[in-house]
Amino acid sequence: MIRRIVLLLGAVLVLSAGSGSLSSVAQTPAPFPSARISSLEALSEVDRRSLPAARVPEAGAEASAAANTSPRAIAPYRYGVTVEAGVTPDEAGTWERAGDAAVWRLRLQSSGAVSLSVAFDRFDLPAGAELYVRDPAGRSFHGPYTAEDATNGRHRSPLIRSDEVVVELLVPAERRERVDLRIGHVVHGYRSAVPPVTGAAQAKDGTCNVDVACPEGDAWDPVYRSVGLYTYEINGQAATCTGSLINTTGGDAGPYFLTAEHCISSPEAAESMVFYWNYQSPTCRTRGTPENAQLPDDNRRNQTSTGAILRARFGNVHRTGGIARRSDLALVEIDDVLPDAYNLYFAGWDRSGDAAGRAVSVHHPDGSAKRISFDNDPISRTPYAQEARDPNGTHWLVEAWELGTTEPGSSGAPLYNEEQQVIGVLSGGSAACVPGTARDNNAPDWYGSLAHGFDRGDFDGVTLADLLDPADTGRSSISGRMQTPDGGPPAPVARFEADPSARRIRLSWTAPGDDGRTGRAQRYDLRVRTGTPIATENDFNTARPVDDVPSPAEAGTRQSTTLRVDADSTYYFAIRAIDDVGNTSPLTILQDAGSAAGIAPVEQLRVSSPFPNPSSRSFTVTLSSPQATDLRIELYDALGRFVRLLDVREVPARREATARFDIGSLSAGIYFLRVRGAGGQQVKRLSVVP
Repeated sequence: MIRRIVLLLGAVLVLSAGSGSLSSVAQTPAPFPSARISSLEALSEVDRRSLPAARVPEAGAEASAAANTSPRAIAPYRYGVTVEAGVTPDEAGTWERAGDAAVWRLRLQSSGAVSLSVAFDRFDLPAGAELYVRDPAGRSFHGPYTAEDATNGRHRSPLIRSDEVVVELLVPAERRERVDLRIGHVVHGYRSAVPPVTGAAQAKDGTCNVDVACPEGDAWDPVYRSVGLYTYEINGQAATCTGSLINTTGGDAGPYFLTAEHCISSPEAAESMVFYWNYQSPTCRTRGTPENAQLPDDNRRNQTSTGAILRARFGNVHRTGGIARRSDLALVEIDDVLPDAYNLYFAGWDRSGDAAGRAVSVHHPDGSAKRISFDNDPISRTPYAQEARDPNGTHWLVEAWELGTTEPGSSGAPLYNEEQQVIGVLSGGSAACVPGTARDNNAPDWYGSLAHGFDRGDFDGVTLADLLDPADTGRSSISGRMQTPDGGPPAPVARFEADPSARRIRLSWTAPGDDGRTGRAQRYDLRVRTGTPIATENDFNTARPVDDVPSPAEAGTRQSTTLRVDADSTYYFAIRAIDDVGNTSPLTILQDAGSAAGIAPVEQLRVSSPFPNPSSRSFTVTLSSPQATDLRIELYDALGRFVRLLDVREVPARREATARFDIGSLSAGIYFLRVRGAGGQQVKRLSVVP
């Protein structure tokens, strides 16, 4: 059956810097010159240049083109067009002297723009010079940029939400003549991420998408920290795509960023890339609601990097304009220092070609906040845009998403296996949300296979293997790593249990570890309250801290504490681990403590013990919930490390459901089944035998 393929390319993006932006090299926010030098003329006195009219596509033309896209006629869903500027500090702008410094300012206006970004085709600044780009009101700015921010002698600024930008340069007066700066063009954004509000807020991406801040994303932190949104330019157009920082067998090369060749197919496109890190909703928004379609107010979009160098690719877009017959891979090296404060992650990868039994993708739909999607069924290798299984196929087929979806702007997003390793990048498909609902359309997506293109390359004779396995180890897979040695949060506290006796309760749990779920956290935050359960983060924050709690032991160690209680009261407990830089684990709530010693059971999620147990091939559990909910069923090993997502299953209120899971591929050992939903969470022990 022939399906319509919509390339998941860049869509609408307007990002503002909030109260300020961090430079890609010097990461301390510094006010632009006119905010700190009172002797400068008012902005109204600064030279203002109006740019030529932008050639904006007619309304609806882009959407129509995208809707009819085929693998052989790639039409990016664009958000902007380039407008020629061709100005230098010698030809335009206003120079002023301020003590030992010289300041140059220029106002650039492009009528009708909802966003602007500036492209410098010459960017050579002397020592001590700093450049900023801001909006006229000074609410949004990016900088300072220095000579170190040039990529091949050029530089791109991130987006400013305005139809006018102000460029400001501060330079030591004696070095003014050494400035070599030229604004070649400006990107005129004609599509707004959030259009001017004249009534109800405008939708940005589909309401069935799932925020990484939702409980479903807990097990994928810190992995999702590797995923970034970026803008780029090609043939006078500007678009957005998604990609991922990627680890190497050397562990410290790069920083390398993996994306789709149909987004980045040339050195010029790579050079124009601007990356936006940790751009995500800080809270979990409810699927199916209008709120879930809006851009979140999240100032972490201030974390940007500019410029990249194309290092390797294996795709057909640069040759034929189509994706078929190659795996659509591009690897760039980011031409910036990634600040430790960004707390990013370099994803692991698997190039073995083994099909995942379940798969996950993290992406930026429509250039919006980071989302996560789950496919709970086995994926298969196929040719691009086909469904016939082929072990040598160029792409992985996701037949339908069980939770979440993908959309334009998701292109280049990583596809992960159960081991949380990248196995492909998103090329295209027909997946989308059913408008205004929490459901997706059950349509397929195709991800370019890392296995198919790992040892192949069509740019300067370089392959991904040359860069990701520089020591030629021949390894088929590697794990990911945090950007800094101590940047990741502790894993969730596992096997949190209560053993009540006369006027005492003994609480026990398994130490979770810290970065990569190894080592040890710094302290626990254990809290108790009486009368009503701890069901939410706010409940936890208002509960009473328990003082006599041991310090965390090595990951996997059983720990305990004993508390005196009043037999006439009802007690509820929750715990989290905290590391030495303040990162916290997800909350673990004790739901089923029994009724002895005054601990009363509440109506809650119920999960039977796995049967049979021990097991070698499969097991079943019976589930029920006091209310209709999606139950997330996860498997962890004895050290509290995430093993795989078994299922995300919808259950009706107060009806038992039986679930069966195959475990034949697991190594023998002790595992823990974690089930979470609206009625709380349950953890059950499972023994796997040969």
